[in-house]
Amino acid sequence: MLCSGLSLEQLDDFFKQVPTLPWLDTLQSLVLNNCELLDMNSFPLIPKLVTLSLSGNRLQHIESLRHLSFPFVVSLNLSHNHLTMLGRDSFLMFPNVEELYVEQNLINSIDWEAFRLFKLRRLHLNNNNLSMVSEHMLRFTPNLEFLTLAHNNLISVQSSNFFAAQRLQQIDLSYNNIHRFDYDSFSPLYQLEILDLSFNNISVIPGSDLKQLVGLRILNMSGNPISKISAGDLCQPVLQIFDLSHTTTLRVVAARAFSRTPSLQIVNLSNNPKFSFLSPNAFVNNTLLYEINVGNTSLEVISEEIFAKVSRLDISGCPLQCECLKDNIGKYFSVIHNVQNTNCTTLSGHYVKLTDLQLMKLGDACRVKPVLPFGEETSSSVGEYFSLFCSANTKGASIIWTFPNGTQITANSTAEKLAAAYRMENRVLPGIGVHSTAYEFYLPATPVTRPRILATAEQLRFDALMTRDAGEYKCTVKSTGYSSQRVLRLNVTEPSINIFPLEVGSHYVSLAWNNSLKIKANDRVRLFLNVSETGQTSSRAIQLSLHNPWFSYNVMRLKSTQNYTFCLVYILFDDSQSETFYQSCVDVLTQPNLSFWSSLSWSTLATFFAISSSVCLLVCFRTFYVRFHIWQQAKYRSRMNQSLSGQSFLSHSSRNTNALSQSITFENRSQTSELLAQSHSLTRFPSTSHNESHILTVEDMAV
Repeated sequence: MLCSGLSLEQLDDFFKQVPTLPWLDTLQSLVLNNCELLDMNSFPLIPKLVTLSLSGNRLQHIESLRHLSFPFVVSLNLSHNHLTMLGRDSFLMFPNVEELYVEQNLINSIDWEAFRLFKLRRLHLNNNNLSMVSEHMLRFTPNLEFLTLAHNNLISVQSSNFFAAQRLQQIDLSYNNIHRFDYDSFSPLYQLEILDLSFNNISVIPGSDLKQLVGLRILNMSGNPISKISAGDLCQPVLQIFDLSHTTTLRVVAARAFSRTPSLQIVNLSNNPKFSFLSPNAFVNNTLLYEINVGNTSLEVISEEIFAKVSRLDISGCPLQCECLKDNIGKYFSVIHNVQNTNCTTLSGHYVKLTDLQLMKLGDACRVKPVLPFGEETSSSVGEYFSLFCSANTKGASIIWTFPNGTQITANSTAEKLAAAYRMENRVLPGIGVHSTAYEFYLPATPVTRPRILATAEQLRFDALMTRDAGEYKCTVKSTGYSSQRVLRLNVTEPSINIFPLEVGSHYVSLAWNNSLKIKANDRVRLFLNVSETGQTSSRAIQLSLHNPWFSYNVMRLKSTQNYTFCLVYILFDDSQSETFYQSCVDVLTQPNLSFWSSLSWSTLATFFAISSSVCLLVCFRTFYVRFHIWQQAKYRSRMNQSLSGQSFLSHSSRNTNALSQSITFENRSQTSELLAQSHSLTRFPSTSHNESHILTVEDMAV
């Protein structure tokens, strides 16, 4: 049943008529879209309902349906409403729902028991106002396979957010403000196949976190401010489709960028206006590659290695150089996709279609020139793993680097092999896990013989950048008698790392610092915390982890009332030499070693005397009370004894009488009666001749 555009009066009439429908028991689908429904108070019970759509209404909550139950509903659509919060057990009346659509609402809060839906498979939460996802939100959805949180305000992603939903196959986190991934963000999602992180604020491909997604097949990171794809950034063994299009920052795809994605088939790098260098060795291990799209970029030259790798190549909208492309066009013309709309530019400035390029005779050869993807001036920080990119636009050209001090290095094939052997992504450090934030110590058994600065045909690589590396570098390319030179300016900045005391005691100091150098060369850089007494030459060195995420340390075994200097020191080990290239220090005076009396304050003393006085008063009162109680007890006992002494005599006589009566038998009954009569006559009726003073009374007997 489909109803649309109903007013409040029409909805009330409709809800009243629904229970009287003759085919109510067979109704399975109800659609009330774009109506004026405000609440669910008058919603009727439809026993066999399977699909319920209330999209485009003005619902603010749905808890009013709790008195009803819809056990057969498997699809529920509440999109385009005014929901602001999903409370606990909001969907308790739909226990068997499998598809839930609550997108295009105003939801900013979700209770951790809102989705108590054990059969839920698809959950749509896109286009809301969510700024965070509770780690318990999905704990009761073990069968969830699809989740979209696109177009929200999420900032970070944690592994605990999706821990309970281990059957997730697709996650859409696009169009958020995500800029970082917490440690092992997707570690439990081994069945995840599609991940959409497009249009966020991710500046570096989070390869260490994505390594946990061993089953990932499609990765979309388009629209993120990523400037380069380096070797080792991607390590997905079954990844088939990678998308990094529509960015304004991508400039370089370096050599071996996709060497750890052997199943890669489609790569989309289109619509990146600053993308100007695609390394010929970017796809060295990709034998299944089918399509590469680099259309609408700034690439001027496409190497022959790229043409030979793919079956379909889109280079439309690129400022291609006809003289440098002609040979490859004739050989790989069938590979080019959308060739009718692909043009190139001659040295004279004329545009030529690729379909006409084979018929033209170009008088000039391809002129060699340097390609600078990041321009003529770049900046970086001390300690970073950094590269100055400069390559030739023709194959076979040699590159010569001239340093600020005049030293020259020629990048040749031998240097390229050395670079491949010592690339950062190929060095597996003992004791360090796959995650980048692992903080185990690694001390190489032998000195590092790899040069800190290495020149290749594409870049001048610095394992760890130093302040002395700043200056002007000249990149000269030579080929068949032609040469061209460009100057690159490198600025090296020192980050502001401030170390400060958190807590100071007499024998300890708790230290913290606000940042750390971004060190990637773990095998040649070490971090120490030096502790020395002010004015003394000797010091104590404590080795710290380069990737400690807590930025703090407690220094123990210190002297009281002593000035100490604490220095955070980064040391570079090159061959058998060491060099300090960054340090930050702070002076701290430890507290005096307080004695017992000096450690007592006035408040402590006052409290002590108050407690002591209270205890003394309590003891005195207790002593007086006990003695008074004993005196009272003794007095009471004496009176009781006097009373009991009289009662004992009477009780004794009574016992004798009772004993006599109990000893009478049938034989001596007459004799006993006579004796009792005489006894009573003597006691009750004495002779009148006796004086009254000699009468025996009961009181006298008691005395």
